[in-house]
Amino acid sequence: MINLEDIEWRKYERYDTLGDGFSFKTPFVDGHLWFSIRDIGRIVGVESYSKLNKVEKTVLDSVDGSESITLGNFQSVRYYNLPTACAIMSQLGKTDEQFVLWAQAQNGEIPFGQYEDYVQQLKDADQEYIDNCHFTFLDKLWYIGEGLEGYGRLIGGCDLMMWYWLFFIIPIVVVLALPLLAEYVLVALVLFFLLFFIWYRLRFPKKRRMAILIHYGHPVMDQGWRGVFLYFFLPMVLSIPWMFLVFYVFHKL
Repeated sequence: MINLEDIEWRKYERYDTLGDGFSFKTPFVDGHLWFSIRDIGRIVGVESYSKLNKVEKTVLDSVDGSESITLGNFQSVRYYNLPTACAIMSQLGKTDEQFVLWAQAQNGEIPFGQYEDYVQQLKDADQEYIDNCHFTFLDKLWYIGEGLEGYGRLIGGCDLMMWYWLFFIIPIVVVLALPLLAEYVLVALVLFFLLFFIWYRLRFPKKRRMAILIHYGHPVMDQGWRGVFLYFFLPMVLSIPWMFLVFYVFHKL
């Protein structure tokens, strides 16, 4: 077992395309990097220990020449070399190219500039995506909703969009459905909520949400109680005259 105090640690800082990157430190021993099963899982987005342990055992039983070292003082942790880490990632269904290039550069297998060029390409593609986005009031409204999330985490961008959908679209459904198909009002409401979530997923995929945060500023500014009133409670109040207006117009037609 190698003592933790006797080794060098290298920090991996992942650039996540229009997202929140993460970082972790991994040991550099005998001219090579070594990776724990937990770090390998983080790289490919797998947090389940049972799944990681199952894949770990499968790979170690099937991969020839897999190498590992054990580090620790009070609790030993097994770390694997890059080929074994790649085999584990492959079994988990995703081999992260950015991570592999970084590890190869750290191990001296490729020039470090090759890794830097790859990351720069990701950044350029992100900037091109942002430059081609046409941001509208809906994007700004979603962003404002994210600024309300601190209040008991009951409000966010999606919640605020649904709030507006509820208090401006539902009155139309109720007014139109009650006189015609009263027994189908509940079905109509369920259908409209389903349509909302389909529309939301299409209108605000993760990549666009991240672009909105970058465009308007991140971290998101706290909207305060004034923002809660203007953007959350005010639509609820305005929905009452709005419903009467829809009812009036409908019966005048």
